Amino acid sequence: MFSEKMLATKATITLAILSAFYLPQAMARPLANEAGWGLTLNINGGFSQSQSQMKTDDDNEVTADLNNSGQQINSGIIFPLARLSYTFEDLKTQLFAGNSLENVSQGQFQLELGATHQFSDTSKLTLAWFPRLPSFSKTWQDPYVVNQSRQKTDQDSQGARLAWENIGGSLFSFKYGFAKNQLDNETSGTALALANEQKRLLDRNANYHRTTLEMLVPMGNGLFFEPALTYTLGDATGQAMSYDEYGTRLSLIKIMDKHRITGNVFYSQARYDVSNPIFNRTRQDDKWGLFAFYSYKAPLGWQNASFTLFGAWANTDSNIQFYESDMLSVAAGMAYTF
Repeated sequence: MFSEKMLATKATITLAILSAFYLPQAMARPLANEAGWGLTLNINGGFSQSQSQMKTDDDNEVTADLNNSGQQINSGIIFPLARLSYTFEDLKTQLFAGNSLENVSQGQFQLELGATHQFSDTSKLTLAWFPRLPSFSKTWQDPYVVNQSRQKTDQDSQGARLAWENIGGSLFSFKYGFAKNQLDNETSGTALALANEQKRLLDRNANYHRTTLEMLVPMGNGLFFEPALTYTLGDATGQAMSYDEYGTRLSLIKIMDKHRITGNVFYSQARYDVSNPIFNRTRQDDKWGLFAFYSYKAPLGWQNASFTLFGAWANTDSNIQFYESDMLSVAAGMAYTF
């Protein structure tokens, strides 16, 4: 959910689709229009440009030194999204499996199993678990190999999240997520013949904790403002990979007839715990991101369909050049609800 690899590749699937069926005023709406089963399918395709040492593309397999941020990789992207749900007769409780719309709208792509209940004061409580998916994500066994091919390894994450939205009928929401990240083969620093205690500082196996406080402010005429504050604790086995990250996100949402437009900007600072034994300095990252999203409901008169278009950019500026990254994505898709 919060692993460095998943954050680094965020622009590929970031903000994949807010979905034609996401409404900011959902705080006052039932969980579904009717009881029973529901299914939403979405197919997206586009283009991604990225530069990161953690990207396991074949063109990035060899690095000449540790003072660069990797090769620029251009690639096409195709990714499906799906959500199956069952809503009970009172329209207040829903079970679901697949991609949660609120997560996808913030660039979190994990598959989930969970439940949501809406209370009489319009607040909503969601509990969800995202399982470990073997071979779903890859990273380098040892990213610090120079002038030789780096070997890939599976990187698996699993965890859970809690979301309490519109607390007590207010504009505020609180969210907490936990993820456990495990690498099949973690050999960071082996190629540099580091001492065992130095290699342990680079161990990327980690537990991640994230808390978020959001506020949704209606501004009239279909315009909504949503600021958010986030804190992430990266508790890695290696202290040089452990960090505290503080961030903010500002969102504007405009709804007009069949059209919906969303703009977001986010910024965060990550400060690591101890000095990195390879670069002899304590890592500090500043992360920026922007995205714009547009959706059009019922194109060509297809009442259950929506056309979507988005662009996303994410940048990490680090005091260690090896960890810097830059990504840009554009994609279009079609969603259909059964």
